[in-house]
Amino acid sequence: MHARVLVFGFLMAVAAAAQNDAHRAQADRTVRIAQLKAQVQQDLRARQPELAIVNLREILRLDPANAEAHANLGVLLYFQKDYKAAVPELRTALKARPEAVKIEALLGLAEDRTGETEAGRREMEHAFSKIDEENVQSEVGLTLAASYLRGGEPDKSAVTLSELLRRQPTNRAALYRAYRVYADLADRALLTLGMTSPGSAEIYVSMGRELARRHEDEAAIANFRQASELDPAFPGVHRELGRLLFSSSTESVRQQATKELEAAVAEDPDDEQALLLLGVSEQRAGNESAARTHLRRAVQLAPNDSDACTELAKLLVNEDDRAEATQLLERAETSDPANYVAHFRLATLYRQAGRKDDARREAEEYQKYKKLSERLQKQFDTMRLGNFERKDEDETTQKP
Repeated sequence: MHARVLVFGFLMAVAAAAQNDAHRAQADRTVRIAQLKAQVQQDLRARQPELAIVNLREILRLDPANAEAHANLGVLLYFQKDYKAAVPELRTALKARPEAVKIEALLGLAEDRTGETEAGRREMEHAFSKIDEENVQSEVGLTLAASYLRGGEPDKSAVTLSELLRRQPTNRAALYRAYRVYADLADRALLTLGMTSPGSAEIYVSMGRELARRHEDEAAIANFRQASELDPAFPGVHRELGRLLFSSSTESVRQQATKELEAAVAEDPDDEQALLLLGVSEQRAGNESAARTHLRRAVQLAPNDSDACTELAKLLVNEDDRAEATQLLERAETSDPANYVAHFRLATLYRQAGRKDDARREAEEYQKYKKLSERLQKQFDTMRLGNFERKDEDETTQKP
């Protein structure tokens, strides 16, 4: 009995010692991990990510379940372009923190780069709608769009790029890729339309638009006329034809525009663009009452159409209604700061109202955007694309 008590006591002492050793070991690990974390921060401040990666791996050797270390290691490996090594770290981190959108985005990007297309696309799709950080948002959107293209889904690519441009309207890479995707989709649709419906109004209108973009106006007019003969009620054909006739350098051709624009408005009384062109056409012809009616209707339908506001304001100035004209021009330049005609007209009205500082500011804006427009016009003329120049009878002869 006494011997058993001695053995039991010995075993209890051994267990207590082992427990104390375990506590000491755990305490040592905790201290060491804290030291390593501090060293990681020091490495990052010193811009030595390679050393930070070594220390993070040591943290994970001591504490394999450390989600923060997995996340930090995965991010560093990603930005070191070691995508294959980054993927498992980011997956472990995301499993522990499913709400970590940036981790999910980087995981999707890394998976895409390592050939795990379906997994990468799934992660990127989910993260893209939530990510706020601009650089990551851009990279995810562009990579996701490219993934859809590789998978033969250009329509999904176009939707993704549209959403990216909604958030980042001046994203140069997104603008270029959107141009490429939309151009390819347009070419494909036009080719299919030509093969399946070669004599239809749709193909003539489509060809008319393409020819107009290339400044081949006579051929474009012929195509629109053919479409109109085939289907006089084809949506927009009278407006498209009227627009080309309206822009002609030949007076006899310009006079034909009114008939087409009237037909467009008769077909659709809410065709704002047709109303705008018809109003300007009537104003050119000296029919100011009709012009005012059409332009007011255009502004009513599209209150923020910069060109409609500008054209109505020009008419109102002629009628000596400067207060409303000023309001319209202020709205026009708010909607489109590059509308140099609005800046020119506002500078004149402000000067006449004694608002010298405002007039000076608008004159400077006019000069800036006029020069920008001329530079762009030369570039687009070289590429034989559409005419981006705004024309106003006062710009070349007067100064605001």
